[in-house]
Amino acid sequence: MGVSRFVVKYLNVLTLLMSIVILSAGIWLATKGGTQCERFLTVPVVFIGVSIFVISFLGCVGASKESTCLLWLYIIFLTLLLLLLTAFTIFTFVVTNESAGDTVSATGVREYRLGDYSTWLQKRVEDKDIWRRIKDCLSDLDVCGRLAKQHPQEITDVQLDALESGCCKPLDECGFVMVNTTYYTIKSPADTMDEDCGRYDNSPALRCYMCDSCKAGFLHTIKDRWRAVAFINLAVLAILTVALCCGCAARRSAKESRYGRLPK
Repeated sequence: MGVSRFVVKYLNVLTLLMSIVILSAGIWLATKGGTQCERFLTVPVVFIGVSIFVISFLGCVGASKESTCLLWLYIIFLTLLLLLLTAFTIFTFVVTNESAGDTVSATGVREYRLGDYSTWLQKRVEDKDIWRRIKDCLSDLDVCGRLAKQHPQEITDVQLDALESGCCKPLDECGFVMVNTTYYTIKSPADTMDEDCGRYDNSPALRCYMCDSCKAGFLHTIKDRWRAVAFINLAVLAILTVALCCGCAARRSAKESRYGRLPK
């Protein structure tokens, strides 16, 4: 039982230090974050940091003082955090299990379609307010401007990432003639053309930021990141499960120390 208290105390000292780092990152994002993308992360980062700090503090103090009350609170909050992380991990795997990119034979550049992603993700980017904030974020990052600087003449056979392919160039089926990376000769939309063909504009402020292909490129980017986070969550869940078991043992040990050993 003493080992359980030892593990709870020093495991939570480490997570307490980690929470301070996370909180510092959240405060930095709130005050120094240069782009909309960075500022979007402020609330969840601070929330996670505060949650870990509170739970770790309860675990450290409860194990040190052998306080059954604090250890009960520690177990309750840790259980809630476990349930939230489990739900989020399952949800992440469910909504990111679909995606595809079709290689365009004419240019060798991969293109992305909004319909290839889960309905839940599609609804998020189709919301005008949400997409306006995302578009502002992409504008801050200057995705297309960086592409134009790297490849000023053409992008044939260039390995573009999902955002560059979806947001910075018209679909291959539009048949627009590339003059250079930043300018295309735009044809009048035909009935057979994708709606994105009518949305593309050579203006640096517009490009294809309002296109479904841009939304799909964004979803492909966050899908990969979400799945990476989900796999990390699996490892975190294993650690928290061990901490919860030790916390339960430490609570029982504290109760026995205070009231004497319980009869079996």
